[in-house]
Amino acid sequence: MKIVNIPMFLKKIKPVLNKRIASSRFKNTTKKIGINLYKEQYEMSFVNGELKSIRNFISSNTKSLDISCDYAVQLLLGFRNIDELMNISFDVTVDKDIKPLLNTLFPIYCIIK
Repeated sequence: MKIVNIPMFLKKIKPVLNKRIASSRFKNTTKKIGINLYKEQYEMSFVNGELKSIRNFISSNTKSLDISCDYAVQLLLGFRNIDELMNISFDVTVDKDIKPLLNTLFPIYCIIK
């Protein structure tokens, strides 16, 4: 599976992401999260628990997730969470301050038995 345009995908699922945040401890969160795919970088900006924007760069003071595109797809589609991806690959790193929020935004939904 491949996501051709990650910012567009995130914008399409924005209502789902906002719903997940609204029903979590992050419902009043205001912060920026960077997603560094090595060749591409995105910044998700949250204001009062709502995703307000997705930009094609990361500000210098933004906490970020560093991840390859292939692993990012697994995270975004709910196949694996951050901890599983970090155990699989040393290329997946995340700032500890944003890890719980990322787990809230992108929970595991795909269970294979």
